[in-house]
Amino acid sequence: MCLRFDSKVQPCCRYDGGFDLDFKGDILQVMNSPEMTDLRTRSAANEELPGCSKCHRQEAAGVASLRDWFNIVYPVDTSLQSVSAEHMKYLEIFVGDVCNLKCMTCDGKLSSSWRSDYEKLGWQLPPRSEVDLRVLDSISQLESLEEIKFVGGEPLLSKFHDDILSVLSDKSAEKMTLRYNTNVTQPPTLELRERWKKFKKIRLDLSIDGVGKVNEFIRYPSKWSVVEGVASQFVQASKEMPNIELRVICTVSCFNVGELNELKGWMSEIGLDELLINPVVDPALMRPSNIPEQYFAEVLASYENSTEEIIQFAEYLSQNKQSFDSGIVRLTENITDVRKIHVADYLSKWSTFQNEDRLSKVNNYPL
Repeated sequence: MCLRFDSKVQPCCRYDGGFDLDFKGDILQVMNSPEMTDLRTRSAANEELPGCSKCHRQEAAGVASLRDWFNIVYPVDTSLQSVSAEHMKYLEIFVGDVCNLKCMTCDGKLSSSWRSDYEKLGWQLPPRSEVDLRVLDSISQLESLEEIKFVGGEPLLSKFHDDILSVLSDKSAEKMTLRYNTNVTQPPTLELRERWKKFKKIRLDLSIDGVGKVNEFIRYPSKWSVVEGVASQFVQASKEMPNIELRVICTVSCFNVGELNELKGWMSEIGLDELLINPVVDPALMRPSNIPEQYFAEVLASYENSTEEIIQFAEYLSQNKQSFDSGIVRLTENITDVRKIHVADYLSKWSTFQNEDRLSKVNNYPL
């Protein structure tokens, strides 16, 4: 179950099916609601749920999905009629929208820093939501929890994250895994590292979308020197604390679709092994397949002799080819105009997008 910071509940952080369920202070009440019960029943019957389309699309292309992971680690008990405290093993919590970055593949609902750009662009600002403190009481009663995943915003900037750790008993911590999505700009404090020592596992998913300028553009306004330095601190921490596990999660969009070999090479240099590739599904303009056809062929060719996970992604990309929508050029340049930066200073292939955009305008010009 995923608790959002707008007091709404989703089956998981990727679910996109118009699931409109309110959290009213009791996690078990939500889990036993008619909506969640129906969802579990249909999932156990292997029904393809519309809200799980992101994962289904990846699986159809032979790419392991978050749904696959859940089904292996936390298989559905088809005989379960109701959920009690001892059945609750995994919980995702959005710990607020406070974030120091405004990533191209994110938005104003999940990052407080995006809001200033929304105002300059004339976009409608989403309402800011406060975290629901009732979560703290509810979590403290779930003694059988095995894993909590923190999602932001940036969890390492969240006071609510600290509050949650404070209500977890040492007994619970001994058998619990904490999982983080972090933008790799905030090193853990000494106090947090001491807290982490009490937990069974600390799994840090390092959100890095490329090397150098590529990451700086997508995860604006991050600086690569900072990201590289913090990543090195995490690697060192994992050597000193055996309960820390690291992997890199790369959100692959049209901006960095051809940059995976370089990212994997940098990972090897710094001492990071595991790479999880997360293709953008929404917005459609930013999908990794929304690139000019010539560049599409170049990307596929560059991955022919790459690592296993990159070859799998190339197969996914090949199966999800689409016609280039040049709207991505106007959207991107509108955003970079208010940020007073030039895309070409960050992305070496951007001229390919611009040329395709000009060609589409010529071809569509009324004679």
